[in-house]
Amino acid sequence: MGVNTRSLPRSLWRAAAVLFCCSMIAGCASETSVLTDKVDLPGLWLQADPDVLRSFRTLEPEDVGTELHENGTAQAFNLPAGKGRKVDSYWCFDRSGETYPGDATWSATEGGLLTIEYGEETFFWADNGFMRSLDWVNLTLADCDAAGQAPFSGP
Repeated sequence: MGVNTRSLPRSLWRAAAVLFCCSMIAGCASETSVLTDKVDLPGLWLQADPDVLRSFRTLEPEDVGTELHENGTAQAFNLPAGKGRKVDSYWCFDRSGETYPGDATWSATEGGLLTIEYGEETFFWADNGFMRSLDWVNLTLADCDAAGQAPFSGP
């Protein structure tokens, strides 16, 4: 009795395809894991101040930022509110002129988009990391108006 070597590569190919599909489904089902795998939560992101190192900052009442929790909940601190829209191949948000302080939820995509939702929404883009990875510590406020884009730094 011999082993049919012609069917072996096909069965390996099928197994690889099944594993790939399962990992894609699992990755899409959990929209928080792309960030929670990279950053310890809860974590606080504040609008960056070039004159003060992030590690020396504490949350002040006038600060703009968000605190993310592992369960997908968030706390917003004076976030610019707006409505998201797709421009070319990326998402951004148009400001409504209001700010939002309070409870929210969050989700993140493998493409580097962090969405904070609370009736309206605020978007952030993850920075580019080492070797095409995403840097979830340094974010940019994804304002559709380039003048409104601002850096945020996290834990």
